[in-house]
Amino acid sequence: TLTDALEGVTVNLEGKGSESSFEVTADEEGAQSVVKDFVDKVNKVITFLKEETDLAPSEDKERGTLADDSTFRRLERQLRTDATSPVEGQPEGLNTLADIGIEANRDGTLKLADEEALKTAVRENEGAVKDLFSGPDGVATRLEARVDQFADTGGVIDNQTDSLDNSIDRIDDRI
Repeated sequence: TLTDALEGVTVNLEGKGSESSFEVTADEEGAQSVVKDFVDKVNKVITFLKEETDLAPSEDKERGTLADDSTFRRLERQLRTDATSPVEGQPEGLNTLADIGIEANRDGTLKLADEEALKTAVRENEGAVKDLFSGPDGVATRLEARVDQFADTGGVIDNQTDSLDNSIDRIDDRI
């Protein structure tokens, strides 16, 4: 068994015999499944933020719980920008999600609109597709950093909570 001849490939040698060959190809369906899952998860976050910060309710829904909080509206806008902006260091034609068939809808959610574009990109440059998501400036890398910026201890939400607590304390002191 060879486990370090090719990264991510295990070759089992089962005996002596005639010459053999094999071909290693990209897992287009596997990549497509991972990308669809990514799009679904991004959409859940965007939809949640959009619903919870909705300022103008309609007859069938109420004003969002966080409607008066610009912090979460800002997070939603920044996540959309992070998802659709070009990725630094990527080859031309593989530096945005649109290049692999993922489009941004009017409501800020994403859609895998061209599955063939994704399969072609994976087949022709699997490494660049991977880096489009998880490279140093990749889309998933940026989204994770953005959420961490807001959610981590000492982040935007934590600082806002501290500020509100301080305001409450000052008001209590006046009473």
